[in-house]
Amino acid sequence: MKDFITVHHEMGHVEYYLQYKDLEIPFRRGANDGFHEAVGDTLALSVQTPSHLKSLGLLADSFNINDSDLEENSLYSMALEKIAFLPFGYLMDKYRYDIFNGKIKPENYNSKWWEYLAEYQGICAPVPRSEDDFDAGAKFHVPSSVPYMRYFVSFIIQFQFHEAMCKEAGYTGPLHRCDISDPSLGEGGKRAGALLAKTLKMGSSQPWQNAIETITKGKTRKMDAGPLLEFFKPMQEWLTKKNQELKLIPGWHKITDCSAENFTSWLTQYNTEASAVMFADVTASWNYQTNITDANEAAMLAASANSAAFTQAKSHEMEAIFNATDVLQLNKTERRVFEKLSKLGDAALEAGDFNSLKTLIANMEKTYSTAKVCKDRGIRLDMAKCPEKHQLELEPHIKDILDKSRDPEEMKYLWHAWRDATGKKMRKDYISYIGLKNKAAVADGYKDTAEVWRAPYVEPSYNYTDANFLEEVDKLWVQMKPLYQDLHAYIRVKLRDLYGDKVITNLNGPIPAHLLSNMWAQSWLGLLGDTQPFRGKPQLDVSTEMVAQKWDADKMFKTSEKFFTDLGLIAMPQEFWSKSMLTKPEGREVVCHASAWDFYNGKDFTIKQCTSPNMQDLFTVHHEMGHVE
Repeated sequence: MKDFITVHHEMGHVEYYLQYKDLEIPFRRGANDGFHEAVGDTLALSVQTPSHLKSLGLLADSFNINDSDLEENSLYSMALEKIAFLPFGYLMDKYRYDIFNGKIKPENYNSKWWEYLAEYQGICAPVPRSEDDFDAGAKFHVPSSVPYMRYFVSFIIQFQFHEAMCKEAGYTGPLHRCDISDPSLGEGGKRAGALLAKTLKMGSSQPWQNAIETITKGKTRKMDAGPLLEFFKPMQEWLTKKNQELKLIPGWHKITDCSAENFTSWLTQYNTEASAVMFADVTASWNYQTNITDANEAAMLAASANSAAFTQAKSHEMEAIFNATDVLQLNKTERRVFEKLSKLGDAALEAGDFNSLKTLIANMEKTYSTAKVCKDRGIRLDMAKCPEKHQLELEPHIKDILDKSRDPEEMKYLWHAWRDATGKKMRKDYISYIGLKNKAAVADGYKDTAEVWRAPYVEPSYNYTDANFLEEVDKLWVQMKPLYQDLHAYIRVKLRDLYGDKVITNLNGPIPAHLLSNMWAQSWLGLLGDTQPFRGKPQLDVSTEMVAQKWDADKMFKTSEKFFTDLGLIAMPQEFWSKSMLTKPEGREVVCHASAWDFYNGKDFTIKQCTSPNMQDLFTVHHEMGHVE
């Protein structure tokens, strides 16, 4: 079921691409970084309702969708995914912001990482850690240089979008029961889809606050966690009551002479040239990530260098042609294009430094994506001595074991070995990477890369500053923290019931990170069967039924596409089906981390995902398809 949701997530990306594909290239992005991640997940909130799953024939006729205990179990299973993720989504870039701005020095990378994990997630390391380790590098987004606050933002705004679309569809019941595709809503689903499409078509051509105002129909221009809290209100009430009954105390101890018409002509030519360059760049990256070889890496680095040189040349050309007076005569949209093209990103570096930076990222990404751990604990990371059938990759082997194993020592071994196989090996490269990323940021007019990563959220035209954004996400976290703490307290005591007080030694402390069914403790859904509030009730997780009904990646993606088209949204183009990598191929190394791709030629949009027939991947499918949409 996980891959089924992943299908909707990734199709959401593609749907987003399709909606804004006719905009100027600089506008072919989400309204802010969080929007793209939120689209598919918003729709997945309808997909994973018991009523929708039953309509797909994935729940037995005997499954009573009106059973209040089952409803609590359903919300609980979602909380293990949605609420458990929030502190990790929040802290990942808080940590990297402080590295980029110099507050965290290389000599404290690992200790500070764990300070953040302890403070926000309430987890602790199951084995001794030192500054020889680099545990942050054990997470894909760190070696791959991907900002992470987008996911925290997306987890907040997807519920705002869901609430707005449910209202537009004419739904008036509890938010967590809303399925915008429900036939009983008549044309409501189409209205909701039209509202979403109107929002998506804007791309980044307007401030993201305008996009929020559009989808909420003027209700607000701000990100708001209120709809999320409303969605989980029954669950929070239950957790509060249950924690009181168990006498549990939520929390833990903390261990940047031409007219407007001529600019338009220049921009038209730029779009034509940029499309070809970016297509070549994305294609080379796609080829590498779907077939990790030295030849593909060299081709990717060459294409990236060519793209950077093009970006530098066109930006300098634009600024040489259009002076400050010319810029003032441009309309708002054209000025926005000018501002975006003035920022070079990593291309602000000299060619040598740029190539060094991209090589570092490729090396770290390769370390992460090709890492293996031997099932035999005595062999550990020496793959030359490890029988091939005992060589465990993150996907699917290690993830499956952490999801299903209830052996603390087995989980601790894999947790520790994975970090030795990834983060520890890339630590030196990461220090060099930080220096070059900050050098690029300064060359591009920013203080550091942290400021660069936050730039998509800053809107000077609305006096919305970098400080405003930081304050807003901090407030959102404070708003959500009690719910997370309630869930944390409950899962902590259930883990003690499962493993005993020798493993969970303190009901007022953090939870050992390896026990939470996920390599990064960012989703606890694997613990649903052992911890759901009402035992004996059937689980909402339809993974077993998906396997029984012989669901495969193709069916999951087709189902996700149908969900989008039933809302009046754009179907996936033929190129999507012929060029996407929807399952893990045999005989070659790939980057399995699910992602959606825009090739910038207006027709090629793909998803890369090592899909398995489970509920979690089903949600991810919807998420990634939201990017494409």
